[in-house]
Amino acid sequence: MLCLSLVPLVARAQDALTITPGRLVLSGRDAGAQLVVSTKDSDVTQQVQYDALPNEIVAIDKTGYVTALKEGKTTVKATLGNASTSIEITVTNIVEDVPVNFKNE
Repeated sequence: MLCLSLVPLVARAQDALTITPGRLVLSGRDAGAQLVVSTKDSDVTQQVQYDALPNEIVAIDKTGYVTALKEGKTTVKATLGNASTSIEITVTNIVEDVPVNFKNE
């Protein structure tokens, strides 16, 4: 008989978290991006707790997808257990949206 026990991954203080990309600029009303958070050995993007400060600049869901809400700068912090990492995000061109440019899309 095989017995499996699923144990949630909890980062220890010595397990460094890495967030990718290291810095992010969202430009335009429909701008969004996926963050990826990992330890040395695994992807923990959907297991971390996300917090943005100030929180009115971007919305971030539990999967790590960031959506632009308002122009400005914010820092998103990802925490798992005793480990954390952060990313600076700048949001631009919300008030005056960037015109569609198929060359850059």
